[in-house]
Amino acid sequence: MIAVVAVVAELGCHVDPPLPPVPSCPEVASHVYALMSPGGAHARAVAATMERRCDVDFWSERTRTCLAEEPALDGQHKCRDTLTAPQRTQLATALAALDAPAATSVSAITDPDCPPTVVEECAAVCDALAQVAQCYDMAPQARVMLKQSWVHAMAIWATQPVDVQRRVCIEQLHNMQRSTHCQAP
Repeated sequence: MIAVVAVVAELGCHVDPPLPPVPSCPEVASHVYALMSPGGAHARAVAATMERRCDVDFWSERTRTCLAEEPALDGQHKCRDTLTAPQRTQLATALAALDAPAATSVSAITDPDCPPTVVEECAAVCDALAQVAQCYDMAPQARVMLKQSWVHAMAIWATQPVDVQRRVCIEQLHNMQRSTHCQAP
């Protein structure tokens, strides 16, 4: 009797191991960025674009898992097949916008860390970032972290329509000018 209870108890307690968590859109974007060599502003802009399209277009768990498990960016694009036709179109359009000729870019010559932009106000934000990077009233680590966070935010803004970029950059430029008090180096 005890043996029967032990066998029933053992069979009744079988639990499947938990499934691995589905990657989030920021995790997918981070993985894509890690696969891009040698990184830089363009890679950050691609990752920000991927994250935005993932969030806005509600990419499936299958798509996010496929991209997060991708071992290399080899041009085969097997994960794109998991996107719907409208999602593929949105992604292709957004990525194509990143590859616009550098001649149309205002900020390409201001700060190599800033994403390219055709919006003068966003180029001005890049110029202000260059000044913040030289702000000796702030600890060096704080200057670097502040600049990195602004550059990341700008890469996300760069995926927006030009009128939205202009409005956001004007607002952020005013915020930076009000909140940053630096002495010249």
